Amino acid sequence: MDDADRRYAAHARKEARTVADILGEVTTALDGLSDEQIVAEWYERQRRMEAALKQQR
Repeated sequence: MDDADRRYAAHARKEARTVADILGEVTTALDGLSDEQIVAEWYERQRRMEAALKQQR
């Protein structure tokens, strides 16, 4: 394994930890919410994302 491979592996580990941290935060945020609240939040986020995309066009 050369230096480039080691750098790539270190970067991949860092990225994986970042994703794991984000997923942990999301999971914690969802704890205690009802299914209805989770679905409502998802639809609201989708609506805001679509509105933002329309504004960019």
